[in-house]
Amino acid sequence: MIDFKVQLIDGAFHDVDSSVLAFEIAARAAMREGLKKAGAKMLEPVMKVEVVSPEEYTGSVIGDLTTADIILVGVSRTSKTPTSIYLANKGFKTANVPFVPGVPLPRELEGSLKALIVGLTAAPERLVEIRTNRLRAMRESPSTTYVDERIVREEVLACRRFCVSHGWPVIDVTRRSIEETAAAIVKLHTMRDAERTHGAD
Repeated sequence: MIDFKVQLIDGAFHDVDSSVLAFEIAARAAMREGLKKAGAKMLEPVMKVEVVSPEEYTGSVIGDLTTADIILVGVSRTSKTPTSIYLANKGFKTANVPFVPGVPLPRELEGSLKALIVGLTAAPERLVEIRTNRLRAMRESPSTTYVDERIVREEVLACRRFCVSHGWPVIDVTRRSIEETAAAIVKLHTMRDAERTHGAD
């Protein structure tokens, strides 16, 4: 954040209701409302990078899948990376795998991984909006199948069907913040671990 100042004009404390968490939630809500009214813009470094990984070096990448606590699968711009970072800060080893129609996913996902695998999805029209803004920021033409709503709708449907066919839970992130998405994933992880513990008894 730049050129930003906050002034607290009132406050109160209650022996029962006041807690660190309560104040954090209030501050988060106030911040979100203030940024919305101020018309804040996200500034981030944008670059286009093409990464080619020779087969002999993919072992460490696959190793991340086999040791992960949580794996996120989803089409482009469904908040996989920021959600992974947020979960990592909460102590969960998290990997994310992009779903691209026609491109096989790592075979390891078909095996018995210890990780909870969760599919992330979003409304196609929202994805088109995000992707279009991304292309404009990169000064690239938005006239590609990457932002064609019909194609994007097919991507989302294919990803959802794939996740459901593998028994992976799917979370729609369209109207969720990163924190809300992460909280839902942590809840699923806790429930899954509890079921496994109960089944082992």
